[in-house]
Amino acid sequence: MKLKWQCDQQAQIRLGIEPQTEIEIEIDLGRLTAEQRAKLAIGYAGRLIKGTQDEVAEELQKSIDSDAARKAAAERELSDMRARIAASRLIPGNVASESFGGGRCVVGWPTWVVDAPYVSAYSALRDEAEAVIAPLRAEADRLTSEAKASAMAAAQTEIDAAIKAEADAEAAEKIEKAAKMAAKLARRAEIGAVEIEITRCDRDWGTPWGAKVTGGRGKDDYDFDVASYDLGTEILTITCAPGDVIAWGQKNFRKPKRTIHERRRVGADWKLEAL
Repeated sequence: MKLKWQCDQQAQIRLGIEPQTEIEIEIDLGRLTAEQRAKLAIGYAGRLIKGTQDEVAEELQKSIDSDAARKAAAERELSDMRARIAASRLIPGNVASESFGGGRCVVGWPTWVVDAPYVSAYSALRDEAEAVIAPLRAEADRLTSEAKASAMAAAQTEIDAAIKAEADAEAAEKIEKAAKMAAKLARRAEIGAVEIEITRCDRDWGTPWGAKVTGGRGKDDYDFDVASYDLGTEILTITCAPGDVIAWGQKNFRKPKRTIHERRRVGADWKLEAL
């Protein structure tokens, strides 16, 4: 039978053979092995140089040998993976922990994880691996859960104490905050003014200012004379009374978008209310 093959033109040139795009060869099928004929039957066509029967047989055999090598490598890989899957085991993991009472009590417990190879979802060994690894994973979860429960039970007294200490601290902080606010409001009422802490900062910032705001003829009027800034204490004092609207701020010369400008209404209890 006659067949056409593509030619390796570069190899032909190197050997001094007139290069051809393809070559037609008369093939004696009886001189090919059964495996070679099977490879030829599925349409294999190598790139030939001389275009001889022996070269065709050699190219067919190279492909057959290459297929066999790939198959053997794949089988070895499967065998190695099976061995690694069979060796899967539980090993200690990182210590896990949970904090209580704002970090006043930290409870730790050991964990277990599965030491097993990664098996792709598309692997032929996926189901086989899952049958081995799934029970180990469940056991790791059980052991870790039991360790956590045991650690929590052993530390319950410390946990309760930490939670109580946090609640007591929050309550004390709330009382202290309320006391400070009450003192601040009492001082405002006593001096008839609102004091605001503002840092002078660097040269990018102007001197803090304050004012009482009144409306007139569709626009706001700012009375800056009611405010003063003490550079030593960095406190801005704005003289005012309940019901007044006050404003304060500070200009940023380098970055105008950072300039501060706040407005509030002074409530009946001297608290500052948003407008």
